[in-house]
Amino acid sequence: MTTINDIADLLRIIKEQPEWAEAVRGALLSEELLSLPERFNEFVQLTRENNRIANERLTELKAGVSSLETALAATNQRLDEFIEATDRNFQMVFGRLDRIDGRLDSIDGRQDHTDGRLDSIDGRLDRMDSRFDGIDSRFDRLDGRLDNGLGMNYEFKIEKNISSIAGQHLGIRLIHILRGYQANQDFFNSIYAAENNGIITEEQVHELERADLIFTGHRRSDQTEPYVVAELSVTIGDDDITRAQQRAAILSSAIGQTVLPVVIGVQIDQERIDLADANGVTVVISPEN
Repeated sequence: MTTINDIADLLRIIKEQPEWAEAVRGALLSEELLSLPERFNEFVQLTRENNRIANERLTELKAGVSSLETALAATNQRLDEFIEATDRNFQMVFGRLDRIDGRLDSIDGRQDHTDGRLDSIDGRLDRMDSRFDGIDSRFDRLDGRLDNGLGMNYEFKIEKNISSIAGQHLGIRLIHILRGYQANQDFFNSIYAAENNGIITEEQVHELERADLIFTGHRRSDQTEPYVVAELSVTIGDDDITRAQQRAAILSSAIGQTVLPVVIGVQIDQERIDLADANGVTVVISPEN
């Protein structure tokens, strides 16, 4: 029989007999403290797993940042190209403004020869006022286009490729442009004559002078030569459709022929398609490139 007289006896017996040590530990420590080593090991494993996942996500994040930097560099390059293209377009606009100045000088020269034609001075002055108003409206349009280089560049491209576009979408060939960035003077003389005869008003003349594009051509399907009033916009909206319809109606009254209203753009939503269809306006989708 084992006799315990003091703490020293107890410590000695615990060292000599492991089962006593286990029994004493169980009596003194709670279940939570006994399970602490195991729980600590689990915590260590969980921490290691979380660190592994965090490292993987950090690697993915670094890859994403690298992709973003590549995309940003590409965007900057496209922006530089766009700025260069806009600068070229500005040069084209300035050249056309110089030509307008030349036409104004020509008008001044013609005024010097009007002394012998007093009976027609009033009519010609009215037409000159209309032309000056038309020039002012073109300056207004140029100002708007300078604010949006992309839209201006698109209109240049459409006018340049109108023969192909009209042939493909409208079945009209042998295109003759009457109003674009340069107006056909004989055509507008007939418009001014319609105004002088009271067929259309001065404001309606200005509307035709503000049209984006007016042209005529030959339609093989019915052997006719229709007139077309087209409004150009990257994104076709309500105003584009309304202007095309109204300006086509004005031109029809002035020349006594049916005129086809058209809107040409890159994109249009279904609501605007329905509006154009309801108003008899033809929609032509022509990409920028």
